[in-house]
Amino acid sequence: MLSSQNVFAMADCLRSVLSDQKAEKIRPISEIDNAVDRTDSKITQMLENAIGKIETKEREVIINGNRYQEKSGGPLKLEHNNILAGSEVSGGKQPNYIIDLKHPAMRPILEYAKEIGKRDLPIWDKVDLIQQKVLISLKSKNPYINPDYQALLKRYFEEGIPISLGEYLKHHVGVCREHAALLHLALTEANIESRYLYVRTAVQSERGRDHAIVIFENNGELYIADAYFKEFHKQKLRDVWIGAPESDKFFPFDQVLPYPKIWKPEIKEPLPSIFNKDFTLLNKNNISVSEDYLFYKL
Repeated sequence: MLSSQNVFAMADCLRSVLSDQKAEKIRPISEIDNAVDRTDSKITQMLENAIGKIETKEREVIINGNRYQEKSGGPLKLEHNNILAGSEVSGGKQPNYIIDLKHPAMRPILEYAKEIGKRDLPIWDKVDLIQQKVLISLKSKNPYINPDYQALLKRYFEEGIPISLGEYLKHHVGVCREHAALLHLALTEANIESRYLYVRTAVQSERGRDHAIVIFENNGELYIADAYFKEFHKQKLRDVWIGAPESDKFFPFDQVLPYPKIWKPEIKEPLPSIFNKDFTLLNKNNISVSEDYLFYKL
């Protein structure tokens, strides 16, 4: 059995590395065998062809003897049990995310997406159906002032631990980060290759300045899928970039941001759980090892 002190010390270690303060061991990811995902390379190349050079960083981090592949910025592929940085690492209130595909609230949308993926439909029909499902599932209005959303953030932020993405679905709340992450994961389940991308709009809008979107390739062109800011949905990425002929129709993008960070852990052992089976938090003095909930040892 792991002590509560150990689990929360692990969470502290994660936060320190996410904020680039320290790690037990770091070496460039270029030294790691098979570190580069070929699809990522293709999408990154298409992205740079469309908008110019983008800033990304990749490395290996060893924490508590466990190895993580870390990537900062650029097109990100989210997978089960990855950890995605929230805004807390830069002074915000959004806790870091656990990408937990086994959370009960995740299953309906992923099963729906998988069924859509099997249909004999054009890719745009599939993307639209899945985008609408995400839109309906995170149906809150004005989430930044929604009391349920604020309470959810406050709870996990004060506990100092990551939040399962499924909790946003459970409470039907979310902003662009959660919409984009869920849409990307659902498209993946439908066998549609896509990536999570964080960009900056050239002007301040009513939805803020930083914005999370999903990009995917179709007929040699990168398109946007967006379940939060519908005006961007189905647009060619190059057409909403600053300087494009009709970009003034939108709040055009002017930068792919060098964040958030994502961690891909490599662990093959029973993992500590900090949640009950109904995904309420365990008492800090009652942390146990469980294979029912896969929370990677940090």
